[in-house]
Amino acid sequence: MKKILIFILSLMPTIGFCQEEPAQIQAVDLGLSVKWANMDLGAKSEYGYGEPFAWGETKTKARFRRVNYEFFKPASTVYKTIGKDISGTEYDAARKQLGGTWRMPNQKEWRELVKKCKWTLEREGNSYYIKVTGKTGAYIIIYIGNYRSIIDYWTSTNSIVHDNFDRRAWRISFSLDGKKIKKEHSCIGREWGLCIRPVCE
Repeated sequence: MKKILIFILSLMPTIGFCQEEPAQIQAVDLGLSVKWANMDLGAKSEYGYGEPFAWGETKTKARFRRVNYEFFKPASTVYKTIGKDISGTEYDAARKQLGGTWRMPNQKEWRELVKKCKWTLEREGNSYYIKVTGKTGAYIIIYIGNYRSIIDYWTSTNSIVHDNFDRRAWRISFSLDGKKIKKEHSCIGREWGLCIRPVCE
C-alpha cells in the first residue's frame, strides 16, 4: 500500500505540468479551399481570445501605437511597404510562430468562410461564442465573450488594393445585434493590435 502511494505521489508533478501546457492548434477541414485553425494564434483554448498582433509584426506586445509600430517611420510619417499580401511571408505571425504551411488567411479566404459555412450563436453562462460549421460537419469556434464585445481579426491583405493607402489593412469584425451575428469587413490602421486565426493548406 505504501509503495502504491509513493508511486502516485511521484506522478503528481508530471500530471500537473501536463494540465498547464497550452492547447495545441489543430487544423479543421471545413470543406473549403484551406483548413482553419481550431483557435486563435496565442490562445490557450478554443473558448478564449488569442494574442493581439500589429499587421506585419510577428510578436505580440503590451501597447499598440503608431509610434511603436515596426513599419512606421516617425521622422517622415510614412509607413514602410511590406507587400500587398503578407500571407506566408516573413511578416506573417502565424507562419513565424507555427511553421509548416500555417499562415494568415487573406481577405478572399475569410469571405469564403463567411459565405460557405453555417454560423450559429451559442451561449455558455454569460459568455457568447459563434459555432462555424462547414459542409464536412466539422466546426470551429469564434469566441465573442461579453454580449457587447467585438472581436477583430486581421486578413493578410493590404488595403492599398482598395483605397491606395498603404497605412491600412483589411480586417473582419464579429459582434452581436440581438440574436444576429454581425460580420463586417473594413480597413484599419496597420499598427492596431488584432487577433489572427491561422489557416493551412
